[in-house]
Amino acid sequence: MKRAYRVCSAVLLSMLLSACTTTTGTRVQLTESQLKGIQTLGVYVQTNHQFSVRMAREEMTDTGALLGGLIGAGIESGVRDSQDKRRETALLPLSQRFDLRQTVADDLQKYLTAINLFTTVRPVDTDKWDALRANGVDAVLNVNLGQWGLIVCNSAGGKDKRTQVGIEAHEELLDLSSGKIIWERNEDYLDGDCRVFDDFESQSNLLTSLLGTAVDNMTGRIANEIRYPQTATKGAGP
Repeated sequence: MKRAYRVCSAVLLSMLLSACTTTTGTRVQLTESQLKGIQTLGVYVQTNHQFSVRMAREEMTDTGALLGGLIGAGIESGVRDSQDKRRETALLPLSQRFDLRQTVADDLQKYLTAINLFTTVRPVDTDKWDALRANGVDAVLNVNLGQWGLIVCNSAGGKDKRTQVGIEAHEELLDLSSGKIIWERNEDYLDGDCRVFDDFESQSNLLTSLLGTAVDNMTGRIANEIRYPQTATKGAGP
């Protein structure tokens, strides 16, 4: 019985920890000298995540503790997960109209071309070094998109029921000549345009519009981080 309880507790703890997100910030700082050898930049965007709604799951209360520690917290987590899944289903026809991966790739190509650091910026369909080098690519920007969708604006106390667009991403700039990661950053982007959930159901274009704006702002910021590497070095925040 004790062994079964330990196994169950471990599973529930894993469930609770899986809700943790990355912290925004630059992990590997880029230098201007590292950019000079890059003429052709590839942009590779991937994701294994579908649109999600994180309202109830971000409003965990003390009820779980009253129900029995980890077991109670696991029960509450399951209930809140179910509530959010119903919201996701309600918005499914709208969220399916937005291709996050393609939109991020297109916007990155637009902004990275506009900063005039590279002769060519082009999307690539692989992150394999040999294939990229064979096609004349000097460096590749790998963008791995994590959880994305709607998240509660302020989970403190569960009073604010409004939601905003949120996107998690991990970015790496890989120099193919040296095989080194010359820039790395975690992105935990929150749009800040808070709306009540009913607005997304009643206004058919609202979700795709806010997602598009969020991607545009996020990719513009990524390009800016690459364009001005010394700015971050001098202490500017992420």
